[in-house]
Amino acid sequence: MSGVNGVLLTKTRRDLRRRFPQFAAVGTTVMIGVLLFVAGYDAYRNLGASYEHTYSRMHFADLTASGGDAANVAAAARSAHGVEEVATRTQSRLPVRIGSTEVLGRVTGSPAGRQPAVDKVDVVSGHRPRGSDTSGVLVERHTAETYHLSPGDTARVHDGSQWRKLTVRGIAGSPEYLWPALSRQQVLSDPHDFVVLFAQEATVRDFARHAENAGRGSRAPNDSRTSPASQTSYTSQILVRLSDAARGDEAVTAAVTDRLRAAGATEVQPRSEQPSDAALNEDLKGFSRLSVAFPLLFLSAAAVTAYVLMTRLVVSERRIIATFLAAGAPRGTVARHYLGHGMLAGTAGAALGVALGAVATTAMTHAYTAELGISYTLVERRPAVMLTGLLFGLVVGLVGGAAPAWATTRTDPAESMRGDGGALHPPTRWGRALARARRVPLTLRLALRELGRSRRRTLATMLGGVLALVLVLASAGMATSMKSAMDTQFGTVQREDATVTTAAAGTERESGTEADTGRTDRGASALRAVEGVAAAEPTTTAQVTATAHGRSYSAPLTGYRPRTAMHGFRTPGGAERGLLPRTALSWPARHSPRSCACPPATGSPCAPLAADTSGCGWRAWSTSRWGRRSTARRPPSRRRPGSAPTATRCASHPGRRRPGTTGYVRP
Repeated sequence: MSGVNGVLLTKTRRDLRRRFPQFAAVGTTVMIGVLLFVAGYDAYRNLGASYEHTYSRMHFADLTASGGDAANVAAAARSAHGVEEVATRTQSRLPVRIGSTEVLGRVTGSPAGRQPAVDKVDVVSGHRPRGSDTSGVLVERHTAETYHLSPGDTARVHDGSQWRKLTVRGIAGSPEYLWPALSRQQVLSDPHDFVVLFAQEATVRDFARHAENAGRGSRAPNDSRTSPASQTSYTSQILVRLSDAARGDEAVTAAVTDRLRAAGATEVQPRSEQPSDAALNEDLKGFSRLSVAFPLLFLSAAAVTAYVLMTRLVVSERRIIATFLAAGAPRGTVARHYLGHGMLAGTAGAALGVALGAVATTAMTHAYTAELGISYTLVERRPAVMLTGLLFGLVVGLVGGAAPAWATTRTDPAESMRGDGGALHPPTRWGRALARARRVPLTLRLALRELGRSRRRTLATMLGGVLALVLVLASAGMATSMKSAMDTQFGTVQREDATVTTAAAGTERESGTEADTGRTDRGASALRAVEGVAAAEPTTTAQVTATAHGRSYSAPLTGYRPRTAMHGFRTPGGAERGLLPRTALSWPARHSPRSCACPPATGSPCAPLAADTSGCGWRAWSTSRWGRRSTARRPPSRRRPGSAPTATRCASHPGRRRPGTTGYVRP
């Protein structure tokens, strides 16, 4: 027995030398699959760990409450079980001018000269404003990259009465904006619309106070002039961080949330609904699927390749197999010899893939975290993942070599030693049909006949082609699907080329009146008179909070005319639908020229929902007015080919910019 094993071992070495390209092809395919699995899966786990480590180091809020008396809500949070830290701050939406560009930005308050207890910021360039530096600000990293800002540059913020100059002291990263999203509805938006500044809390409160005073008394009731003041929106926020033990306990989180609501908070946003974290979690879910799906495609292709290689090897060595069997070699020993060929190629490729994957894990993790600007990157190599990669290679070799190795145990030595001149089999129907097809070239008939002579080989070849097509189409499909989604969003849904935001005319008491509506309509008429503008429509936007069953959700509501040409509405099935004058939460059309989605008792501006909301159970609304907007479209001949319409937020400014650019316009 030992002599047979020695001979078979020598034969294995010779087979490797003679058929090295074929074995290398199997090993390389296995190596790519295992490399992708080890690097991709470890990078996916590292990315999630880096998120959590960054959140831990920067004390990311587990709950964010707004509305009500901030002091009462904060006191209730501090007395709740499981709460570790509580912080309060003021956040405002104010017109911001950076160079010649003016947009509605977000200005967030921060303690003077020190880090906040919750939602810390990481200063990556420059320094934090000193305690007495009320004009110094930190600029969020994505905003600084978009507008090419650096320490020492200046920006201006309108406080409701005048433009105030602020100096950039540093560039900072925040756990709230690892992904630049201002809201759950703005996960993908124009980077120029994303402007976030961090100023001292006293400065932000001063801005909010001036804006509120200007909104109340800067205009007479019949004055049609607009001011940036009335389009500001500010809120007091209570940031709550739970202890490590309470963070994963849903009962504790629910109890803290109920306590915050009982103290007067109108909205409590859990971390899972925080825009940046929610977007990153969706990205992680997709990453986790891809880290397994693509390696499985390569490993399946490697199994097919191993099967074809071993089948050809067994068929070409029928006489050698017969000789071993005739000499008394056990059939199991011969089968294990050929099965070892596949296992050897698979294991060698897997070992190399694990080694390269360990190196690629570091590069892939750092590349991903650098792209997102993650402050703290964790790189770990998990032995369980490496062992799984090795097992993948072993299984591929077993699966690819099992059927050919099993075929050796059914070999008849006498029949095999006769060579190829054994018993002839009658032609099949397929073969007879091809023989009668005289007009078909002979080479093509021979190729077609071979398809039926070795069905397993044909199926293996077809499977390899299918796997290759799946790999190519899956990669191309992701790219084309993203492009199609962008085309649908900015071609079918958001049809406008520019959005001009003006201040809401009149005080809060006058909002939604016929005079206010008339002024907005006149603004749209002024835009229609601009050369190159094909259509313009007035709209109204309000920030609302819906609460039901102990949960709340904050979102902007935008009011359109029932037959709007600026916005398309699509059902979950992809079909288009119109904006109905009557819905479950609408005013009758006779009450207003627009279809509205706010209960009449609230006195809030018209803001229709984009779809039927019957049975949603909303029972409380909180609105804050952003202002009136007009959307404009350019004629098709004036649109840039292949360009997506750009939403533009604007306030009052004497100048006029062409549609598609960011700037302030006074209609």
